Amino acid sequence: MKAAIATTQLHSYVRSAVLLFIWSSAFTACGTRDNSTPPASVTPRATDIKAEENLNEKKIADDIEKAKEEKDQGQKQIDDLQKSIDSLSKDLSTNKDMSEADRKDLQAKIDEAQKSKTSLEDKLNATEEKQNALAKELESAKKANEELARKASQPAQVIVVQQPTPAPAPEPTPVPAAPASSATTIANGSRYALTFGSDCMDVAGASTAVSARIIAYPCSFQANQLFRFELAATATFRIIAENSKLCLYIYGASVNDGMPLEQQTCRRNGDSSELFQLSGTNISGVKIRNVRSGLCLKILADGKIVQSNCTTNYTTFAMKPL
Repeated sequence: MKAAIATTQLHSYVRSAVLLFIWSSAFTACGTRDNSTPPASVTPRATDIKAEENLNEKKIADDIEKAKEEKDQGQKQIDDLQKSIDSLSKDLSTNKDMSEADRKDLQAKIDEAQKSKTSLEDKLNATEEKQNALAKELESAKKANEELARKASQPAQVIVVQQPTPAPAPEPTPVPAAPASSATTIANGSRYALTFGSDCMDVAGASTAVSARIIAYPCSFQANQLFRFELAATATFRIIAENSKLCLYIYGASVNDGMPLEQQTCRRNGDSSELFQLSGTNISGVKIRNVRSGLCLKILADGKIVQSNCTTNYTTFAMKPL
């Protein structure tokens, strides 16, 4: 009778262990953050970029809290299972009336429970590693947000030409611009800092990560403020960040006004969202136009760089060869 009760108790804990194993597998699969580059054809909704930096920070923090809660639950299940194994092992060693067949059956179930416990411990170790990685990601997000907030408190120096607003037009299609005198003076592979007043175009936080934002920041002429111009077609360039070797790109391959500038893996497959054309009388004053959207780069008051109307709302950059 005592052996039967012990076996029933063990079955209950084994079932708990199996359920927790399934839960842990699901968490490992679902909890993985996908940092892959989104398809170039995806155009984000307006809500996708509203307060995006702070939302991203909150999401990472939520993921960390979820990992902690589920890890605590898993640890409790393991502790309960260990107590049951210890109790049953004690019964196995002290119950002299148990038949040999029951003894072998009970030992087999104890061994099975021990294997389940070991598997759960492996899952919890993986979850803890994931939690540590998320903590590092959260710290990077906080630093990037602090940098943007600091920049927002400083006045931005923006060169804007005000002209009458043209009539609305349908979504633009890439139309090669006539080569400007500034473009013809830029050699393939040449390197420049893109300046405006005392600020430079800058990879936020000197990041080498895909999707890091491009902002305005006081010039230091370090690698994250240097950009190499790779000739893709006549007067058309890929602009490559020197520190990350990633291409400047319009967020989500969007053609909408106000979408931010970021860095992405260079595709070199005809994706016009990574292609830019320059216009101006010389490299001391150029506007930079995205080929896909037909919109030009503009610096906002908070230091962000977005695409906007090339006629009425753009920033003129000076190109400093380095």
